[in-house]
Amino acid sequence: MKRWSSLVAVLLLLVIVVVAGCGSKSQTQPVVNLTNDTGDSLGASITVDKDDNVHLGYYDNTPGKNEIYYGIKPKSGGWSAPVNVTKNNGESFSPNLLVRPDGTLDLAWHDDEYSRNYQVLFSSKAPGADWTKAVNVSA
Repeated sequence: MKRWSSLVAVLLLLVIVVVAGCGSKSQTQPVVNLTNDTGDSLGASITVDKDDNVHLGYYDNTPGKNEIYYGIKPKSGGWSAPVNVTKNNGESFSPNLLVRPDGTLDLAWHDDEYSRNYQVLFSSKAPGADWTKAVNVSA
């Protein structure tokens, strides 16, 4: 349990460092618990878009198995509530999140939804839209 607490602390520290570096002026940001649940939240992937919005993907086992979650912190505002991107029967972990120049988010992760072997799944989210249905890109 001590190991998981350390990992969550590192995740929170990473978020603080990224958020503090997003503006043109250096700022001190308070520590914010983004997940605030009873499970383990791991594997953070953070990216910043051209408007300085911070996007976060991570996996969490609060629902009883690992699921991929997404949150956003607008340049001026607080963190959104986490959104479960995967919502499937498989174990989902190791999210990799990036933002395209047009603001579309791409998310890839490992998942065993389709077989006992882990596959790479992919979803994207255009600005103002929902996440697309996951596609197995390793098939």
